[in-house]
Amino acid sequence: MPPDEQQRLCENIAAAMQDVPQFIIDRQLNHFTKADSLYGEGVAKALGLLATAK
Repeated sequence: MPPDEQQRLCENIAAAMQDVPQFIIDRQLNHFTKADSLYGEGVAKALGLLATAK
């Protein structure tokens, strides 16, 4: 998947998780990271849980 599509996917998932309890977000991020570390990191960044490098 091209990088721009990956970013949109992470942003869309993060947007859908905005009203989800934190314990569920944590559990899902764990699943995403197990599937693909960059996927989990991308969703976490989109949620504002990780700082982005500049």
